[in-house]
Amino acid sequence: MIKFLGRIVFIVLFLIVTVAGVVIGIDNHQPVSIAFLKLKTPELPLFLWLFMALGIGLFIGVVLASYYGLRAGHQIRKQKKEISVLRTQLTEMPISEPKE
Repeated sequence: MIKFLGRIVFIVLFLIVTVAGVVIGIDNHQPVSIAFLKLKTPELPLFLWLFMALGIGLFIGVVLASYYGLRAGHQIRKQKKEISVLRTQLTEMPISEPKE
């Protein structure tokens, strides 16, 4: 049931983003040039600039998420190995009688 609701939410959000993208593309077809410091870009429709910015942001997000995911996986493997060593040491410890 939760998976079904998650898919519905995903589909609705996907449709909203798609419709918004089409509206942006239709309403912003005038060519613009972006100036930064003394650099100027070629004139392209505004919706292309917006979609390129979105694409770059998505790419950076995927790269950062992958980096942090790999790093977390490495830490998990390292901690599992340490737990295994500690368990081995614990089972090899001699048991002494409690002192009263």
